[in-house]
Amino acid sequence: MAPLVSRSLEGCSPHATTAISRKPSIAAKAVRRERNGGCVGYLRAAQRLANARGRESRKDAPLFVDLFAELLCDVRKDDTEKSPSTIEAQDVIATQYLDECLMQAVSLTNESRGDYRQVVLLGPGLDTRPFRLPWPAGTVIYSVAPAELNKLAIDKIGQETMRASLPKGCIHIPVDVDFTNQDGGGLMDGFAKTPFQGDKPSVWDLQGMSDVGLSQSDWANLFAEIGCLASFQSLISGELPESATFQLLAESGFLGAIVEYGDPEANYNRWPFPAGSKDSQSLGVLFSAQHQRLSLKEMETYEAHVTAAEETDEDFFGNFS
Repeated sequence: MAPLVSRSLEGCSPHATTAISRKPSIAAKAVRRERNGGCVGYLRAAQRLANARGRESRKDAPLFVDLFAELLCDVRKDDTEKSPSTIEAQDVIATQYLDECLMQAVSLTNESRGDYRQVVLLGPGLDTRPFRLPWPAGTVIYSVAPAELNKLAIDKIGQETMRASLPKGCIHIPVDVDFTNQDGGGLMDGFAKTPFQGDKPSVWDLQGMSDVGLSQSDWANLFAEIGCLASFQSLISGELPESATFQLLAESGFLGAIVEYGDPEANYNRWPFPAGSKDSQSLGVLFSAQHQRLSLKEMETYEAHVTAAEETDEDFFGNFS
């Protein structure tokens, strides 16, 4: 079972604020977007993940079954006879690891904050988790991806099929965000139009973003915005570029664990190398963590209570003057 939290990251405080670093200029964003072919980079990553899920689903003893994968990419029957690449092995391992993290998270109850019933799936698009995982009733699942990819998923799977496949009592909400063009379209802007509650526990999942052209600044901005939206003790798991993982998590107020591909928690008899070995094609590492800071919504509530208390004290002591 994938661990939710273990190895510590220092420097987290519940009342610390999360600063969003200066965003690149519009010109720099445009250059990077042109270099990645607009949404082509997202589509390539999304279809690569769907292809890996499809090939795994066709095996005699699959780790998971994705009935929608073949609708989202070209999966031929004889493909399953080929040896998977390192990248595909990572995609399969990450999918299973993150599935376990998500299911473990929504089974928890925070004694002071309630159940984890807000799930946010961040990625390049075409994520089928809303329709293939057994979510408990009352779960709201947000699929965060570029608008073109969210629309493509609806076109490929079908709106009626999506509704029929969603577990009873759950809600699925696509959120349109272009992670490489956050000027006027970032994560917080996208969630402003949704019923997401920043003062309630949430579970975040991040997969397939390591090769869509995000710069260090993009990653920092993304995690800063997650920190602003996610309440204290919210949970997050995913995959990240290895170079910035510890710093990125710690600076954003997350306390957690790093798991490398091939470790006992991330092997599933799918890793093609000896445990602990490195591979030049690696997309990064896996992680799971818990938020140790207040969201902006919680900070607003906290500040309102402090202001109300100060006003009450002034009125109280004023009667004795």
